[in-house]
Amino acid sequence: MLKLNRKKKKDEFIEKVFAEMYDDLKAFAFYKSRDKRLVEDILQETYLEAYRHADELMEHENYKGWMYVTAMNKIMKLNKESMSYNECLCFEEQMDAVVEPEYDFVALSEIQSLVKAEDFKLITLHYLDKYTYDEIAKMCDKKTSYVKMRIFRALRQLKDKIDIQ
Repeated sequence: MLKLNRKKKKDEFIEKVFAEMYDDLKAFAFYKSRDKRLVEDILQETYLEAYRHADELMEHENYKGWMYVTAMNKIMKLNKESMSYNECLCFEEQMDAVVEPEYDFVALSEIQSLVKAEDFKLITLHYLDKYTYDEIAKMCDKKTSYVKMRIFRALRQLKDKIDIQ
């Protein structure tokens, strides 16, 4: 009877954590991983780990913090695994693996219409072409701090113009 009661408390606790944190953890997992294909795996592994440690978590003073740290650890693990997996796939297989996102994205053309041409170029070089701030600064013959500042201000301007949550 005692074991059954403990299992019931454990299940109720996990259900409570799930109800409280699922949407926030999902947004966090997407924001940190930037891979829509991994979000559900990250959440599943995070909640599985929480279930395994539910007895400790029920007594933990900051179980929400524990959940975020665990999710971050799962993100790092799964991102690393995904990167090595994607290196083994040909381009067509990678395209087939892409799933339609559950998230709203802003079209590139809309971003281009909302910021200055130079800022759009900097944003695309950094976020799409994956150049570092230093590399962009060398290409544009500017200081790194200038490039960071322009990108930061352009993103802030976009956030103000577009309803980004």
